[in-house]
Amino acid sequence: MRGYRGLVVWQKARELVTEVDRAISDFPKHELYGYLQTSS
Repeated sequence: MRGYRGLVVWQKARELVTEVDRAISDFPKHELYGYLQTSS
């Protein structure tokens, strides 16, 4: 195994983050604040 990056769950989580970021890219800035606070 190549560490955690080789795990399927890691790969799926990265795909999910990419999709969420794409989905919220058009949100107004004041809407993004709540998302960014909860995602860190």
